Amino acid sequence: AGLERLEHLDLAGCVDLTSHALVMVSRGCAELAHLELEECLQVSDEGLHALALGCTQLQRVWHSHCTNISDDGVFALLAGCLQLKQLAIDGCDAISSEVLTRLGPALEQIDVFDCRLITEAACTQAGVRTPHVRVRSSYPWLTGIDLRRPGALGPMNLHNRFMDVIDGIGISGPASNSPLVSNCSIL
Repeated sequence: AGLERLEHLDLAGCVDLTSHALVMVSRGCAELAHLELEECLQVSDEGLHALALGCTQLQRVWHSHCTNISDDGVFALLAGCLQLKQLAIDGCDAISSEVLTRLGPALEQIDVFDCRLITEAACTQAGVRTPHVRVRSSYPWLTGIDLRRPGALGPMNLHNRFMDVIDGIGISGPASNSPLVSNCSIL
């Protein structure tokens, strides 16, 4: 009782938190807008389905490294939470590229770092279909490439307006003023 107006809930690192707890949250926190669930290892699709039904005001959900969720739970969240702007599903091993074909209308950013079943091609295609969404992903094929050398990336067609490179360099937007990428013909 008394949590009906709760807007922010951070449960990150609660490794024993179950989907049953999320069912309870969904029943009592209809105004919830931001939910942090990183590394809640017991959370499954059942919990995401409950959130999609009871917490339809969600705008930001981080459930990185929740290894028991799959496409099914993410689809439910995207379908039920139409105001969802940010979604992090990093390191969720059971989530596939199919998720990137069903991005919600309000979604602005989705993080898919270390999702083994999400391909580079799917990230690029998501950029074509939904250019308003920033798809953030790991690009291991960029390791060791000197972006100062013209043509270092070879022939590429970046359909998404944003590309983030993790582990040392970050490139955002259609162009960058950084000297590191000043000679990069694709930016």
